[in-house]
Amino acid sequence: MKTPPDVFELRLDHLIGLLDELEKKVSILRTPLLITARHPSEGGANRLSSQRRRELLLRFLPYARYVDVELRSVKSSGLCSNKRAEKNSSIISFHNLKETPNVRTLKAKTRAVRAVGRQQL
Repeated sequence: MKTPPDVFELRLDHLIGLLDELEKKVSILRTPLLITARHPSEGGANRLSSQRRRELLLRFLPYARYVDVELRSVKSSGLCSNKRAEKNSSIISFHNLKETPNVRTLKAKTRAVRAVGRQQL
């Protein structure tokens, strides 16, 4: 690429069959890396369990600058108590793939994200 993107996002839930190859190649990227492994209810592929998504995030954590975890998965991700995650910036996301949530729901999600932030994800 002549001009690389600002960030590469790796959707680990979509890359299950390529993990070993991906891990060998990811270190050559000169652009910050964002990793995520989506919950099936929020568009995640391969119907991965919380434990499997956590394993994927922890495996690729050393290569990442950013980690995107859904609000619903913050506790099960194990990143709150993981010392290796401290060097990463965290993105806490929420996805409703069926409709745009109403303002009340969005405000509630915002409050929940702020509460997680106070717990120092």
